[in-house]
Amino acid sequence: MILDDYKKGHFDASELDHYLGLMYEQWGYYEKATESYLDLINRDEKNKTGYFRWWQLEEKLGRFINAEDIITQYLRNNYKDGFWELISFYNRMQKRFPQQQDNYYKAGNLLYNYCQDVYMLDTNIVKPIQKKK
Repeated sequence: MILDDYKKGHFDASELDHYLGLMYEQWGYYEKATESYLDLINRDEKNKTGYFRWWQLEEKLGRFINAEDIITQYLRNNYKDGFWELISFYNRMQKRFPQQQDNYYKAGNLLYNYCQDVYMLDTNIVKPIQKKK
């Protein structure tokens, strides 16, 4: 009976850091929460959960530059998701601080570089059709 209850309540050990971080965050132990999220990231750098929880915590605490750095770090490990997360971050910052011009510049610069990357990818994959003489 007790063993069955234990097995039903069992969860993956990788989730332990996630739950610990959430608990520490609720209690106001933000450094401990950060350590738990870092452990989660160190276990799997491509997993979004640790990064997501960490940058959400930093945004909640008003540490926006740290949050941007964390998302940029995630971008290096997962370009596709990281790109859109960074765009979403800049959109949140534009809504929160509409007078701050650098968020518009950073978002525009990121989109400009993305368009260049996509264009270069397209030109490498699709060769232009040459007219027959």
